[in-house]
Amino acid sequence: MFEYFRGTYQRWGLGKAIYLKIMTTLERYVGIHLFVIHSRRLDEDPPVDALPPGDEIRVFEPNDLSRFTQNPQLGLSEEFLRGAQDRGDVCVGYLEGGELVSYGWLGRSDTPMEAGLHIRVGQRYIYGYKTLTLPSHRGRRLLGAVLHECDRWLTANGYRYNIGYIRTHNFASITADRRAGNRVVGYGGYFSGFGKTRSFRSPGAHRAGFQFVTTP
Repeated sequence: MFEYFRGTYQRWGLGKAIYLKIMTTLERYVGIHLFVIHSRRLDEDPPVDALPPGDEIRVFEPNDLSRFTQNPQLGLSEEFLRGAQDRGDVCVGYLEGGELVSYGWLGRSDTPMEAGLHIRVGQRYIYGYKTLTLPSHRGRRLLGAVLHECDRWLTANGYRYNIGYIRTHNFASITADRRAGNRVVGYGGYFSGFGKTRSFRSPGAHRAGFQFVTTP
């Protein structure tokens, strides 16, 4: 634990190292979890990526992905696909020679998260989740091409903003998120204890329609 604290201190400074220690302690022993809510306006005219011959990017219904559940690296189980199908989620996937190698999911209704909670967002917002590129294909910016197609499909279907959440002490993800053009719109979280889970959110998150709900 000391080595982890020292590494955080060396990379992010003393203030953030102390904050990390406080938040991990609150999560573990008190049951308080705090997140930053971030959003990005979707690109109505995203770049058209030049793909190698035989590659393509497609929008899939969950049931169309059943043939890929046999590859454990993809993390797509039949149970997950059934749930996504029931919720009306879609997947934007990168195919190389007909094989799925990168993807991102778009939640169009209440989407499960941790602690039995679900994510609910406002109208014209979309919650993007579960992105992946196979280890053998990383470094080729495939996910960037997938996200361009996500923006193209979403804006054509009336959505205007992407929205999501990151733990407030996940400094690396927050930094990468801001570099990708996201901005902070508010904060939210939940308290889990005494057999119950209660969520909360800031006024900014409320204006964006973002909330953690206990039932879908």
